[in-house]
Amino acid sequence: MAIEETTEMCARLRAEFSLEADAVLINLVSPLAGATETEIAALQQADDPALRFALERGLMERERAIELREKIPAPQIPVERVRAWRSDLDLLDQIGRSLESVPTAGA
Repeated sequence: MAIEETTEMCARLRAEFSLEADAVLINLVSPLAGATETEIAALQQADDPALRFALERGLMERERAIELREKIPAPQIPVERVRAWRSDLDLLDQIGRSLESVPTAGA
């Protein structure tokens, strides 16, 4: 549903204001979303049910990212899932730090 809503919003921005997306934030992704094929292959050998569940979820995230890239051909900026925080400000700080390395337009 989030992919459809994002696609619809970008289409409306294009139609109504002639605006194109410079980038798309992909929220709450796991580290597996950016893992290499070699790293994924190594994890697929594991017998741990929890790891298998996490791997399957990560692979679904990768598939959704490909689907989104096909619908909105803009750079994707993954925002990794924050696993623990002490307060809302701590959560925002961690998210902000994850975005610090993202290149800005024109940089």
